[in-house]
Amino acid sequence: MKRRIVQMAWMVLALSLVVGAYDQTCRAAPVIAAVTAPAEWVKTEIYFGRDLPGGQEISRWAWADFMDKVLARHFPKGLTVYEAYGQMQHANGRIERQSTWVVAVVHPKDPAIDKAIRESIDAFRKQFNKAQVVHVSAPVISAQFYAD
Repeated sequence: MKRRIVQMAWMVLALSLVVGAYDQTCRAAPVIAAVTAPAEWVKTEIYFGRDLPGGQEISRWAWADFMDKVLARHFPKGLTVYEAYGQMQHANGRIERQSTWVVAVVHPKDPAIDKAIRESIDAFRKQFNKAQVVHVSAPVISAQFYAD
């Protein structure tokens, strides 16, 4: 628990630094050399919950296997995975807290990628007994790509 609190503190610090970089006096973001992505680019985040029905948790080994067999196949051009901790409120008012793996992918808007996202979510829920998943996609306004 102490480790999670420290992780969340670092996250708050990082977010405050990002927000603090915004210049309030001239209402303009700091100048950053960036390549503006076409309007048809999207950032997708998929939150894969670690809790299984019945109180068990998905092991790191099982997650690594899922990444190798499903996610790497669906997103061969790249993805980012990080661990998070969050909570949600159920319809009955009960608060549930759990560890989560977040998969982030910046990609062109494409029905084939939308299909890969749906198949990844379906495979996860099938393999892990309907474990919780949240899927969020948003347009990318600006992106910086540095590669070979």
